[in-house]
This record gives sequence, C-alpha cells and structure tokens, in this order.
Amino acid sequence: MGAGSHSHSLMLGGRSLTRSATTSGENDTLLGGTASPIALAAGKTVTSWVKTTASAATCVLATGHGYTSGYYDVYSSAGAIYRYGVTGTVTANALALDGGDVPTGGAGFPASEASGVIVCKQQQVNVSLDGDNAVLVGLLATCQAHLNMRDADGDTIREVTLGADEPDLWDSGQAVNPYTGDPITNIRLSNGSTTAGTFQMLLSVTAEQYLSPSATPSATPSVSATPSATPSATPSATPSSTPSATPSSTPSATPSATPSSTPSATPSHTPS
Repeated sequence: MGAGSHSHSLMLGGRSLTRSATTSGENDTLLGGTASPIALAAGKTVTSWVKTTASAATCVLATGHGYTSGYYDVYSSAGAIYRYGVTGTVTANALALDGGDVPTGGAGFPASEASGVIVCKQQQVNVSLDGDNAVLVGLLATCQAHLNMRDADGDTIREVTLGADEPDLWDSGQAVNPYTGDPITNIRLSNGSTTAGTFQMLLSVTAEQYLSPSATPSATPSVSATPSATPSATPSATPSSTPSATPSSTPSATPSATPSSTPSATPSHTPS
C-alpha cells in the first residue's frame, strides 16, 4: 500500500490559498514515465480544407506524409481540438474525414483552413483501469494532446484535452470522479501540434490493479505502454499543482499479492 498527495497553492500580495489531499491506495503505478515515456507522433498540417457537412470534410496531406486510413483527431493550429475519433480515408495525398465526436466545449469542423488545420492519426494504448477504484490520477503530456478513455464496448468514459506540460490532476477528495463507470480498457491519444511529444499517467487505486497493456491489442495501431522497471517521473510544468504518488518499483502485468516498494512520481506545477 502506498500513500500519495495532491496539492494546489497560490500566493499573491502576501496572501496564500492552499488545498492539500493525502490518499492511500493498494497499488500505485505509472504508465509511461520519464524513463520510458509513451511517444506521441507529431500531427500534420493539411491544405485545401473543404467542410462538406457538420461532420465531414476533405483536405490534402503533404507529399510523403506516411498516413494510412484509420481514426483521426482534428485540431486548429493553436491546438484546440475540433473533432476526435474521426474516420479518415487516405487516397494518395487526399484525406476524407467523416464522423467522430465534438469534444466538450468544442466547435466542430471549421468552415475554412484560415486559422490552420492539423490532423493526427490516433495511437491506442491498451490498459486495465477500473476508475471506480481510483483515488489519485495524474495525466501529463509534453505537447498539446487529446485522450479518449474507452471501455470494452468503445464507449467513452472520459475525454480530456491536455495543454503542453499542463498536468490534469484528480484525487478522491474532490466531489466528482471523472473516471467512474465501466472499466477503461484502452486510451486513444493524439498530438495536436506538429512537434513530437510524450505522455504519462500516474495512478493510485484501492485494489490490486496495473496499467499494463492487454494481451490482445486492438486492431487500431498501438504503442508500447509497458512501465519502466524503475519508474521515476518528475515532469516540470508551469501551474502549481503537484501530485506525488508512489508507484511500485517494478510494475508488472501480473498483479503481485504484496505491493512493492514505492518510488515517488511528483509532477511540479506553478500557474503562470
């Protein structure tokens, strides 16, 4: 069993506002981490954008793009996501986009490419996570990114857009658990910038559980999600929101009856 903490603090004009929470879980683990982060391939800028319906559009990829048909997320050049989980059909340099979902607070496909359009083919990481047992969860990407956390039926449990180096943090002391519902079996990720980045997830739960990849990958292209043998994740970010949890020193795909020692993973966060 490991203890973790999550705190927010703000100092202004000689005054301070602070919130701290300490949690305790049966198992603490890390997906990615500084030793073996999950690589997020860069997105690609498109041209000749034509919006044909609210949920369909066509565009042109640059020569040598390397993309194939699959699921895509579509962003503005500023990193705001227009739609995610869009079916993309590639024919030479042409990309036809159809369907998908509009993220919370999103505007859908733009009428033109005046502000720039970036597309990124989704990567899938297979995991085993029952959010009802979660007590502390931290997400961090080094680039603008979007995550769609799904159950075995393909239903979205949580979707979230991450700013570059801006952690998304939750602990059980907060009112609403955004991870509750059916167990999460896969995470579909994408990069909303044209620069490659990385992603990691820190988790503490009240039952023996690991974020290891499942034995049978989905047909959607996957990336390796095997945690480092000695996870040490100390990402630096700008807002002051600092979770510290204690992942097992040797995370395994087969849960151990007796949890291991508990190294610390502490993203630092100072608001700008």
